[in-house]
Amino acid sequence: MLSQSPLFSLLIAGEKLTQNLMGLLEKKVKKNLKNLLERFKMRDFQQTVIEIGKKVKCLSCKGQTIDASSSPSSLKLREVIKEKLLAGEKPGAILESFRKQYGEEIMVNPQVTLSSIFFWALPLLFLIVMLTYILRKK
Repeated sequence: MLSQSPLFSLLIAGEKLTQNLMGLLEKKVKKNLKNLLERFKMRDFQQTVIEIGKKVKCLSCKGQTIDASSSPSSLKLREVIKEKLLAGEKPGAILESFRKQYGEEIMVNPQVTLSSIFFWALPLLFLIVMLTYILRKK
């Protein structure tokens, strides 16, 4: 008898409506969370591109990084960075590939090697030798 009453039917309909609304709300919340997560991932991705770009010199601009330059070569290198990141390469591997392809000159902070130390110290060494020679001559 209770299952035949209008009040019982109304309660069942209300429960089904509540379940449907909760399902819709859950889908909407999941979609919003997914969109928010995608925005955070995109922000991290863009930040990584910027960080790598700040470590690489522009090929055609003097004294600028590819991050700060709008030259075609800088735009191309930034696209290469994005492609490599999307392919799963780590930032260090991307920088190393640029170093191998373009040489140490493309890096803002080149690696210190024994030969670079020698070439930086050569003028000082020359000055010391010349001063020693001049002072001994007197």
